[in-house]
Amino acid sequence: MQVKILFNVNVAWFLISHRLEIAQAARDAGFDVHVAADVESERERAVLEREGFKLHRIHIKRGGLSPLHDIGYFRQLCEVV
Repeated sequence: MQVKILFNVNVAWFLISHRLEIAQAARDAGFDVHVAADVESERERAVLEREGFKLHRIHIKRGGLSPLHDIGYFRQLCEVV
C-alpha cells in the first residue's frame, strides 16, 4: 500500500516556489503526493500534474479571520483526506 502525503497550502504557486523540492523528494521516496491548494493559473496546475501530484482545488480566503470560512475550509479539506 502506497502511503499518501498531503501538502496543504493556500495557493499552488507557494508550493512550487518554496516546497517543490520537498514534494519531489516525497514522491521519489515512494509517497503518493497530494496537494490541496487554490490555483491561480493554468501553469501552476500543469506543473503539479507534470510532477505527478494529485491536485485538490480548495479555496481559502487569504488573510481572512472568519471562523465560518475556516469551518468551510476544514470541510473541504476533510473531503480530500
